[in-house]
Amino acid sequence: VDGALRAAMATVEDQRKDLPERVWRTMEFWRRAGGIYVGYKVQQARMAVLDRMRKSHPRASELHLEDWERHHRRAGADMYQLCVDLRGFYVKVGQFLGSRPDFVPKPVCEELQQLQDRVPPMDALETRKVIEEEVGNGRTLEDIFEWIDLEQPLGSASLAQVHKARIRPFPRQKSYQVRRGDTGFSIAKRHRTNTEELSRLNPDADLAVLQEGQVLNVAVRGNAKHKASKGGCTVAVKVQYPSAEGKMLQDLSNLRNLAKFLSQREINFDLVSAVDELHKQIKLEFDFEREAKIMDQIHHNLRGIRKQVTVPHSIEGLVSRKVLVMDFVDGCRLDEMKSKLAKVSRRKRQIAKRRILSNICEAYGKQILETGLFQADAHPGNILVRKGAQVALLDYGQSKQLTPEERKAFARLVLSMNSRDYETIATDLESMGVVFEKDGMPRLKARVARNMFDTRGVINPFSESSEIKQNAITKFPSDMFFVMRVVQLIRGLAYGMKISDFSTAKQWRKYAKKALAEG
Repeated sequence: VDGALRAAMATVEDQRKDLPERVWRTMEFWRRAGGIYVGYKVQQARMAVLDRMRKSHPRASELHLEDWERHHRRAGADMYQLCVDLRGFYVKVGQFLGSRPDFVPKPVCEELQQLQDRVPPMDALETRKVIEEEVGNGRTLEDIFEWIDLEQPLGSASLAQVHKARIRPFPRQKSYQVRRGDTGFSIAKRHRTNTEELSRLNPDADLAVLQEGQVLNVAVRGNAKHKASKGGCTVAVKVQYPSAEGKMLQDLSNLRNLAKFLSQREINFDLVSAVDELHKQIKLEFDFEREAKIMDQIHHNLRGIRKQVTVPHSIEGLVSRKVLVMDFVDGCRLDEMKSKLAKVSRRKRQIAKRRILSNICEAYGKQILETGLFQADAHPGNILVRKGAQVALLDYGQSKQLTPEERKAFARLVLSMNSRDYETIATDLESMGVVFEKDGMPRLKARVARNMFDTRGVINPFSESSEIKQNAITKFPSDMFFVMRVVQLIRGLAYGMKISDFSTAKQWRKYAKKALAEG
């Protein structure tokens, strides 16, 4: 049997080698995703039969839950393996589902939570090559960094991995024109440096054979304001996977077809528009220069709440489309906080969890409603907890800029969700561009608004009692999909922390009032 199995696996591997990569990835996705979907349908039918047979059994409900837990565990492992093997955009989908214990089964969440920043990384030699090609400018890795840990990334996810390093204390540079009689030693001495540093600043120059009039880079000394402010500091180096972009765009095509299928068969929601918006956004995510600008802008925008939230800043001169070097921000991952908080009393634990959640919520409320520019990828792997419950927000590849009109429309909804005026809530939801299949039904639409845009709601699109199964959403504004995504992720955090009374709408009310007061 083992021999037959090995032969079959070898045949599959040979077939894979004969197929173009994109064809194989598409076939493999549908084979695995289809298997998971059919597995759930078979399990539903099986459980319907078993539940009837066990109706009078004293442990009927217990056996029902045990059977489902085993199936969820197997399905979760299959989903995790699909994401790890195919990588690309499937990792992002897995990260999102793994952060939603409020409607994704717990065993599935536990398997998918491994994707937050633990995807198998690329090897050290390939990482070195990308960094040197992108930001080296003729320098080696050793010229740029005092040290860099290439063997053990801080995190590895869907399109990039991050390494800890310490950059060399490069001072500000200026140009110097070689004079008659100059040598490498005399130039270095004149500028209070040494020949080793002069060589690093001029990798293509031969200091032993200098020509009169030749231009060299030399360090500027003596004036503190001219020194490289980030020189010698510990940094995080984000490195993009070389082939990630093409794979992700192909993955989105597969996911669009899956979204269309689920919208028709399982969920009365415009999932296709959401995937189309992700397709537009993902192309931007591969531009690390754009990400650096947005990160630096949000760093500036959140300066007023620095005690509650911190954002890294990019390092000038060490940013390209595929490499981003930024401040290293230390902290504890959200999923590691549970073990740390277990050592304190229940009362202190609840206070700490609520402060952490409140600070995360404050950061997003200020971004979305005050400037409209926000980080739209709020899964737990992108949030660190620091001393005093301060939170650090990482990864600005998936960011969004709302228009002033969109920002004010959402502000009106935030304020109305703090009331019991169902008519106004329904009107404000529809004024944002949400279109329902049926007219009227203000109470139901108000519940939909809270389910989507306030953490007090409860959302389960697969439930038969779901509001969107009673009144389907035929059109959803693409930009607001990312706002909804942030709220859903905060809800997932609140659920995981067992904080049931938390409300984003309530905490964001002050920012909503400020947005509408702008006129």
